[in-house]
Amino acid sequence: MNDKQMARLKAIYEQRKQQSGNKGGSWFWTPPEGKSQIRILPSSDEDQFFYKATGIHRIDDQNVYCPKLTTGAPCPICETVSKLWASKRPEDITLAKKLKARKKFYSNVIVRKLDSDGEVVESDGPYIWTFGVKMLDKLLNYIFDKDFGDLTSLKNGWDFVVEKGEKDGFPNYDNSKPRVHSTPAGSSDEIADWLERAHDVYGFVDNNVKSYKEIQAVLLQEDDIDDDTTDDEPEDETDNTSKKVDKSILDELNDL
Repeated sequence: MNDKQMARLKAIYEQRKQQSGNKGGSWFWTPPEGKSQIRILPSSDEDQFFYKATGIHRIDDQNVYCPKLTTGAPCPICETVSKLWASKRPEDITLAKKLKARKKFYSNVIVRKLDSDGEVVESDGPYIWTFGVKMLDKLLNYIFDKDFGDLTSLKNGWDFVVEKGEKDGFPNYDNSKPRVHSTPAGSSDEIADWLERAHDVYGFVDNNVKSYKEIQAVLLQEDDIDDDTTDDEPEDETDNTSKKVDKSILDELNDL
């Protein structure tokens, strides 16, 4: 193997080691129907937010991380979407809507198990929670609300109640909110353990961004390439999956 392959394999190896440390055997936490109580962990790196921002294109059941929204690098799918919009043809605009990246955010969370009185009896994790723009806006609104503050503070932050419902046939989280009172995230031993086992969400996402040529191969129906994303990663809860794009369509767009 060459150096690039070894580096990618090492990243997968490190993530697999982290996976084995989770009691549930899965990296990712997907909110079930109803209410779930979690604690969002801060990053141990002071230069990083509590979340990693990215974007995902969904093509033929593949999650394709958008390099433009993840690292700022050029993305052939985004370039194609721009050309489709510019053509102003209804069929192209429909395809553009399906191809465009959906912004996603990855955070480490601890999942609480409660007794019948609503008291925490067990804390499980860390897991990776993937959420969208509306949830990020909700979290930031509470963080900068004078009645709340830094939800992720380990000493005096807030547990967050994710309430999953349905609206117009789609998952809805509008009623999600922090608990009323701030609390320590856990005991000093628990916190130390969680931070030690927290997933490197920045590294995970960045390492899964494919090269321009690889993404173009997925887009143009060329030979399949290895999908670096983990099988545990939840699919997008909205139906934005697009079929691969015929090269003749792109050639026509380039001629416009």
